[in-house]
Amino acid sequence: MLYKVKETKNYRKTNILFGLISIKTKYTDLSSIVRVLGLEILTFKILNGKLQIQFNIKIPLPFIDKDKTNAKLLVKWAKKNYSKDFDSIFTFYGSPSGETYIILNILNSLLAKNGSQKPLLVVDKPFKYELCKMFQPNIPVVLCKDLPFLYFKNTTIHKLKDCTVYSFFPTAHYLKQDVLINAEGEHYYSYITKALDLSREQDFITIESSNSVKEKVAKFISDNKLDKFVIISPEANTCSEDCVNWEKICNGLKDEGFDVVLNVQNMKNYIPNTIPVFLPYEEMLELTKFASAFLGLRSGLVEILSQNTRYTPFYVLYSAFPERGLLKAMDSEKALSGFSLKKLPNVNAENVFECEVDKIEEKDILDEIFNKLFSKVR
Repeated sequence: MLYKVKETKNYRKTNILFGLISIKTKYTDLSSIVRVLGLEILTFKILNGKLQIQFNIKIPLPFIDKDKTNAKLLVKWAKKNYSKDFDSIFTFYGSPSGETYIILNILNSLLAKNGSQKPLLVVDKPFKYELCKMFQPNIPVVLCKDLPFLYFKNTTIHKLKDCTVYSFFPTAHYLKQDVLINAEGEHYYSYITKALDLSREQDFITIESSNSVKEKVAKFISDNKLDKFVIISPEANTCSEDCVNWEKICNGLKDEGFDVVLNVQNMKNYIPNTIPVFLPYEEMLELTKFASAFLGLRSGLVEILSQNTRYTPFYVLYSAFPERGLLKAMDSEKALSGFSLKKLPNVNAENVFECEVDKIEEKDILDEIFNKLFSKVR
């Protein structure tokens, strides 16, 4: 039929030319959607008594590799705005601080494997820029926040004619990683090395603080008269920040004679009678060397500081991960198994204690934290 109407109590749908064109009007919000060959073309809405028209053309082009197109655009942008003297680009758009730390530590192996002599690092966040300067100070790095072609969906390595682009990491990487963690007990670091065809056995970079950083940290310790102190880090992007009573833990540490240095970015998380700080990574690394212990939620910061497990006992708390965009929720057991610090290079596993907080009563958590920490620091 050239013209057919279907009507229910919720909507009216009109098909024209055997359904090649359809118009669906919803009675609930008085909106209409026009489709041609099944593709949304126009949306009509009445808002505040006025008709609004939205052009909404969404035409999938499966024969176009958008990741490769973005890689080409990134190379073109870098040549125009930065330099033409590079043979590879490493972009960290999709990587949080922990994965950025991992990549920067295995980057030398990746460069050697692929024969890159003139790499360029491209980041979208100041904290990633800071990490690049810390762990790869001899490689040029560019900070650019708003480039639309930094996002990659499927592919990590893009080999172009005159440059190879590495994207850390596309969405598909994290989706597959979580599937393997849940189904096969994979560890995220192992999966990263497999994805890049590198050995899991890597020598991570040990940061030696500059004299200026050492002086700043020494002054901080002196000014606050710190002798025995524990660093508490209660913030994280994935783990639940309210999974334990942080004030109770801090008070318990104070009762045992420890000062508490509270690492918080958001002052709404401040706890009375603690010393709040939010230091640059290098200063935090130096301060952790002198702490009696470090206690915090599993986060990217914990990874970056983990090289100091050779000096300082770490107690790391894991909660269940919520849904994260396309990533499904993950229970605390899988989170601990898949992201354990003990499986990273350059970590003294004997100085790392890890706990699933949602499987232990709060009193038992406090007892376990105090017993294990104090066995090391008393």
